[in-house]
Amino acid sequence: MAAECSAFGDTRYVLAMSDFPAYLRRIADGRREVQPDGRVPGTVRITCDEDNVGSIKIIEQNGGVLSGRGVSNESGKTVRQYWIELN
Repeated sequence: MAAECSAFGDTRYVLAMSDFPAYLRRIADGRREVQPDGRVPGTVRITCDEDNVGSIKIIEQNGGVLSGRGVSNESGKTVRQYWIELN
């Protein structure tokens, strides 16, 4: 997906594919105080489509804990909802 988005000038997902923990820190940086050592304490909620096996693997390999499933208001697809602890 990152390559497809980049082809159209959308670079939002490039970091997610290359360094997922850094991607999560970037998401949280705008909402939480960054510690002097670069950590962003707290948790981040992240979702992905139920059929997106690649995202599921990356999220779970980086400590994502499945908290539930829901339906996307935008796509109508079933999504998996995760919490990831940032430390």
